[in-house]
Amino acid sequence: MNRGNLAELTRFLEIRKGDVYSARSVRRTIEVLAKLGNYSKIQVDAVETPEGIVLTVRLEPVPKIRKIVLKGVTGSRTRVLNALGVSNGDLYRGPAELQRMADDVLEAYRSAGWRDVDVSVEVVEAGQGDVALECVVVEGKRQAIHSVTFEGDEYQDVFEEAALVAETGLEIGEPATANDIDSASERLIAIMR
Repeated sequence: MNRGNLAELTRFLEIRKGDVYSARSVRRTIEVLAKLGNYSKIQVDAVETPEGIVLTVRLEPVPKIRKIVLKGVTGSRTRVLNALGVSNGDLYRGPAELQRMADDVLEAYRSAGWRDVDVSVEVVEAGQGDVALECVVVEGKRQAIHSVTFEGDEYQDVFEEAALVAETGLEIGEPATANDIDSASERLIAIMR
């Protein structure tokens, strides 16, 4: 820890040199430092000496994300990076965050038409206490429009099936995203009213 950081941190200490020792002040110091969110481990050691009690505050910083590696991404790398929700230099918040990242990337792929996608996000040591994220995507086959058909007699008196298919805006053989299907449904509902 450099001197600038040390001077900055002293303003969060509830106990100062020359103060009477108080376990409550030590506990409060730990609580205040923990609320900053920058440390994964905070430890205070007290050693009794002839001059008085010497407190040593040991801080283990939360690792920073130094690098993000994407594997298996053949489409939009930006989509995956946005879904991860972190950038180089951000703090790594732990294993629960990895699952959230994987779920968000999975949802981004599914909304873009991939139904058989598999995603994993893992942490790899990157040196100096920092980490690298490795996001592995197995895209599988992208869902595409095979056919669009309409069943029932209600529409046949007013619309031809070809006109309804054209109104959906869906193209046979093209990828089908969740947004495409929702938009097609909204257009059809609007003309059926």
